[in-house]
Amino acid sequence: VTDEENMPFSEFRNTYDREAICSGKVYYEDIANSENMYLKPRGNATWAGTHKKPYTLVLENKENLCGNATSKKWNLLADAYDKSCLKNYVFNKLAHELNIDYQPEAKHICLFINRSFEGVYLLTEKIEVDDKSVNLDKDDWLFIWGGSHPEQIIPYESECWFGDTDEIDYPYIELLFPKEDSVEGLKEKQKYIQKYIDAIEDETSKDYLKYLDIASFAKFYWIQEASMNKDACYRSIYTVYKRSTDSLYYSPVWDMDLTLRNIYDKPRRDGGIVDFSYVTGWKTREMAYYRELFEHPEFEEAIKNAYFEDGIREKLWNTVNTFYEEKEYLGELAELDFRIWKNEVPETALSDNYYNHTNIVINDYITR
Repeated sequence: VTDEENMPFSEFRNTYDREAICSGKVYYEDIANSENMYLKPRGNATWAGTHKKPYTLVLENKENLCGNATSKKWNLLADAYDKSCLKNYVFNKLAHELNIDYQPEAKHICLFINRSFEGVYLLTEKIEVDDKSVNLDKDDWLFIWGGSHPEQIIPYESECWFGDTDEIDYPYIELLFPKEDSVEGLKEKQKYIQKYIDAIEDETSKDYLKYLDIASFAKFYWIQEASMNKDACYRSIYTVYKRSTDSLYYSPVWDMDLTLRNIYDKPRRDGGIVDFSYVTGWKTREMAYYRELFEHPEFEEAIKNAYFEDGIREKLWNTVNTFYEEKEYLGELAELDFRIWKNEVPETALSDNYYNHTNIVINDYITR
């Protein structure tokens, strides 16, 4: 329940001010269990381009809201682009099954704001560097490839990168940790990233093995490929550099709502496109630096072996059960959410009801 101290909720949900807050109280299950809180806008296109809004929930005190995590800051993911409301949850659970580092806890909730049903939301930990979420040493880094509102840009040169936003016409990473890094620190990281990209793009060299931990990357890659993530190397791709091993680890898995079938395509280096409207065929391995990595025979062999020998194939198949189980768990509430938000863009409803739409989504994954 919101109050009027900072901004009325009706005004807040339509603001473009990313620093706006809407305060009030959060009630977990009943009116006796409440706490002071405030909401903030979260997301980029999902905030500006949707009516079912995602939020950052900031509590007055740390609380354990799902799993083992205790925190003041939580994400309320609207899944406005995913009318099944399943993809973020299911692929997050798959990442847990594959032991992807720093994977946040998540669970579905029904969100009411001022007694109005907003829909089915996914409650998740906020990805931050601390002793609970992403526990890094002081000389480690956390960054994402691209980023829509970067504060610490580290540019690099590349033949295979296609960029994240029209506003910046060169490839870059956005450094999230450490915050407010020194000029010397940024130059050191830029030099490292450039060497990594150069090594990937040199098909005759194995130097990329000095930078990339293939064992962890294989698990990350197979989630992106199986899910047909169009953003697999363009947005929300978190990567950790660990000083102890001097290597890169792609984790945690994030932002999986625009997966499986959708209306977008992505360019290939050979001038063609990767078409995401069809669920058959390779997708992620044809994009950007994935395509470059697969030009290295030892890399392709390591990815293949991870699939057949390290249990990845079995866990991908077991994920079919996760889809069905969570669909059953959401039940009629998901049907109600579908009726309210089925015309939300950009994902087109594949049927006129939640049950049939979600069966198509699941069958798409089975086909993959």
